[in-house]
Amino acid sequence: MLYFTGSNRRAFIWSVCCSSVLSSCEPELQELMKQIDIMISHQRREWQVEKHFLEVRVKNGEEGLLTSKNIIERRDLEIGVLQKQLEEILRSRQEAVAKYEQQLQKLREELDLLKGSYQKLQRKQLKQTSGGAKESDQLKEYQRLSAEWEQQRAQYQKQLTTLEAENKSLTEEISHIKSAPWRVEQEHMECCSEVQHLGALLEKARSSLLSQEMELERLRPCEALLGASQPQQLRSDEPDASRGPDQDQQRRGNEAVRLRQLLHAKDQVIRSLEDCLAAQGCTGVEVIRKDLEKMADKLQGARAGEANLRAEVTCLKQRMESMSRQLKDQTKVEKELRNVAADFDNSVAESKKLREELETARQTHSAEVEGVRREVSKLTGELHQRDVSISALSGSSASIQQQLRGEVQRAAEAATQLKMTQAQLETLQAENKQLKGLLQTLQSHSPKGDESSAALLQQRYLTSISSLEEENRQLRQALAKHHVQLDAQDETGPERNQHVELSHTTMTAQVDPGPERTQPASYDRKIQKIQRLFKELQDFPKSSNEPPGREHKDSQLHSSSSSSSSTSSPGLSRGSSATALTPHRLAAEGQNSGPENCLTSRSRGPEEALSPTRSAVSRFLAEESLWSNELRLKLDSHIRGMKENNFRTVSRFLASGSGARSGSAP
Repeated sequence: MLYFTGSNRRAFIWSVCCSSVLSSCEPELQELMKQIDIMISHQRREWQVEKHFLEVRVKNGEEGLLTSKNIIERRDLEIGVLQKQLEEILRSRQEAVAKYEQQLQKLREELDLLKGSYQKLQRKQLKQTSGGAKESDQLKEYQRLSAEWEQQRAQYQKQLTTLEAENKSLTEEISHIKSAPWRVEQEHMECCSEVQHLGALLEKARSSLLSQEMELERLRPCEALLGASQPQQLRSDEPDASRGPDQDQQRRGNEAVRLRQLLHAKDQVIRSLEDCLAAQGCTGVEVIRKDLEKMADKLQGARAGEANLRAEVTCLKQRMESMSRQLKDQTKVEKELRNVAADFDNSVAESKKLREELETARQTHSAEVEGVRREVSKLTGELHQRDVSISALSGSSASIQQQLRGEVQRAAEAATQLKMTQAQLETLQAENKQLKGLLQTLQSHSPKGDESSAALLQQRYLTSISSLEEENRQLRQALAKHHVQLDAQDETGPERNQHVELSHTTMTAQVDPGPERTQPASYDRKIQKIQRLFKELQDFPKSSNEPPGREHKDSQLHSSSSSSSSTSSPGLSRGSSATALTPHRLAAEGQNSGPENCLTSRSRGPEEALSPTRSAVSRFLAEESLWSNELRLKLDSHIRGMKENNFRTVSRFLASGSGARSGSAP
C-alpha cells in the first residue's frame, strides 16, 4: 500500500498546479508584455515630445541671448556715439569760451588805451588851465571828472573780470554813464554862455571904437588944416571899420600904424602951430593942446583895451577848441561804452544760451544714460532668470536621468529574476509532462476506478485553476494599484497624470473580465473539495492493484517532484528576499492572504484531533498559503523587472538623444 508523505504529496500537487498555472498564465503574460510594450512606446513618445520641447526652449533661450547681446552692443555703440558728440560739444563750448575770453582781453586793452588817452587829456588840461582863479576852478572840475572817470574805469574793470556776478552793477554803471552826457551838455551850455558874454564884450569894444571914431570925426576939421591927404586917408579908413569881424586884427594893425603916423604928423603940426601961435601970441592954443592930450590918453586906453580884448578872444578860442575836443572825446567814449555794453549784453545772452544748451545736453545725456542703465538692468535680470530656468531644467533633467538610471538598474534585476522564473517554468513544464504521462498510465491500468479518479482529478484541476485565476486577478489588481502609485510618484505634470489614469483604466478593464470572475468561490467549499480529493488520493492506491514497478515509478516521480520543488523553493526564497515591498503592496498581500489564513484557522478546530486527514489538509492549506505568497512576490518582482527594463530602454533612448544633441551642438 502506497503512502504519500507530506513532501511527496506537496510536490505532486505543486507539479499539477504549476502545469495548470503555466498553461493559464502564458496568454496573460503575453498580454502583459504587449501592455508593457505599449506603455514603453507611449513613454517613448512622451519623452520625444518633451525632448523636442526642451530643445525648442533651449533654442529660443539662445536666440534671446543673442538678441540681448546684439541689443547691448548697439547700446554700447550708441553710448560711444553720444560720448563723442558730448566731447565735440564740450570742445566747441571751450572754443567759444576761449573766443569770449580773447574778446574780453581785447576790451581790457582798449580800456587801458582809453585810460592812457584820458590821462594825457588830463595832463594837457592841467597845463592849459594852470593860470588863474577861473582856471583853478576848472581844474577842480576836471579833477573831479577825472576821479569819476577813474572810478568808472575801476568799476568797468571789475565788471569785466566778473561778467556773470555783477551784471546788475554794470547796468547801474551804464545808467550812470548815460547821465554823464547831460553834465557835458550843461558844461557846453556854460561855455556857450561864456562865449556870448565875450561877444557882448566885443560889441562893447566895437561901440567904444565907434565913439572914438566919432571923436576923430570931430577932430577932422583940425586935420583938414594939416592937409588934404589926411582926410582922404581917414575917409578911406571909415569903410574899413565896417568890414567883417574876421579881418579885425589886420585892420586894427593897419589902423594902429596909420594912427601912429597921424599922431606923429599931428604932433608935428601942433608943434608948428604952437610955434606960430607962440610967435603970434594966440590964447586958444593951450586949450587945443589939452584936448589933444586927452585924445591921446583915450587912444592909449583904447589900444590897451583892444590888446586885452584880443588876449581874451584868443583864450576863448582856445577854450572853445578844448571843449569841442572834449566833447568829441566824450562822444567817442560814449559810443565805445555803448558798444561795450551791447557786446557785454550779447556775450551774457550767448553765455546764457550756451548754459541752457549745456544743461539740456546734460539732461538728455543723463536721461539716455539712465534709460540705457535700465535696459541693461532689465536684460541682466532676464539673463539671470533664463540662467536660473536653465539651471532648474538641468537639475530636473539630472534628477530625471538619475531616476531613469535607478529604473534601469531595477529593470536589469527584474530581467535576471525573469530568467530565473523562466528556468523554473521550464522545470515545471517538464514535471507537468511527467505527471501527464503518469496520469495516462493510471487511466490505462484502471478503466473504471481510473475514470472516477480522472474525473476527480479533473475536478480538482478545475478548482485549482479557478482558485489560481482568482489569485491571479487579485495580484493583477494589486499590481495595477502599485503601478499607478509608482507612476504618480515618478511622473510630474498634468499630461503624465492623465496618461497614468488612462493606463490604469485600461489595465483595470483588461484585468476585470466580468462580474462573475470578481466573485470568488467560498473557501469552505474549497476546503471540502480539497479534503475529499485528499481522501480519494489516500484511498486510490488501496483500491487499485498496481504492480510493484508502478510504486517504484511513483516514488521516483515524487522524489523528482520533491527535488524540483526543493530546487524551485530556493529561487522563490531568493526572489522574496530580493524584492522590497511597498506599504500598498503589503496591504494588498494582507488582503489576499487574510481569507486564506481565515480558512486555515477555520479548518483547525475540534475535528483536527479526530482525523489525520484534517491535519494534512490544514498543513496543505498552510503550505499553499505560503506558496501563494511566494508566487505573488515572484510576480511582483517580475513586473518590477519589466518596469525597470522599460525605464532602461527609455534611458538608452535619452542617452542616444543627448549624445546626438551634444554632437550637433559643436
